[in-house]
Amino acid sequence: MEQTYGKSMNQKTADIVIMNEVRAIVARGEPLSRLLDPWVQASLNQRYPAILKFMPTNNETIYDKYVVKIDKETTAELKSFMAKLPGHVNVAMDGVTVLSKQKMW
Repeated sequence: MEQTYGKSMNQKTADIVIMNEVRAIVARGEPLSRLLDPWVQASLNQRYPAILKFMPTNNETIYDKYVVKIDKETTAELKSFMAKLPGHVNVAMDGVTVLSKQKMW
């Protein structure tokens, strides 16, 4: 695959682009290896020239660098939401017991 070089691509910009791609992959329930697919990488390179040199090379890197951040952000967002709710909050997720309460519909 031919690499093109753009003037504005740097590590920070690449991380933002890749993070958004990983968010979409996780949201769709696709495997992380999708980001390693040559066709996906070619599409990214077409949209964001010179991004290939910043692309992760294996699933472990994708998970450690991006998915863990997404998980921490999501958990913090959920904690923030729960803290804003008045009174005692009871939440059941897929049959999991939360705050000593369990409710199945």
